[in-house]
Amino acid sequence: MVSQFISNHPVRLLNQIKFDFPEGTHAIGRLDNHSEGLLLLTTNTKVTKLLFEGKQKHKRTYKVLVLHKVSEETVEKIKTGVTFKARGGEMYTTKPCEVEIIDEPDFIFPSPYTKSIYQEYTWLQITLTE
Repeated sequence: MVSQFISNHPVRLLNQIKFDFPEGTHAIGRLDNHSEGLLLLTTNTKVTKLLFEGKQKHKRTYKVLVLHKVSEETVEKIKTGVTFKARGGEMYTTKPCEVEIIDEPDFIFPSPYTKSIYQEYTWLQITLTE
């Protein structure tokens, strides 16, 4: 499920949940098909504009499970920005961010995704300033 009420793509949407959302309800932020987390919904457009169009920058912190072992060298590269080829062939560099390798959080809800005992994984905490 994606955090939208309408889409041009064949995906599961919030309006398919059996709940009578108030008119004007929209998501603050987003979750994609293969991501998990807390999704805040609101009808208050002032809050949304403050967070996404405001002049004041704010930090967002994510805990991310990554397939394979992540080295300190890779963490340093992520911190300063990673350049890659985006759709259409254009080169894109991510903005600098805060990154650290962390222990597996003890408060993660059960996930439908199962980790293989034959693979290594790394938990990262990534903080973006937007």
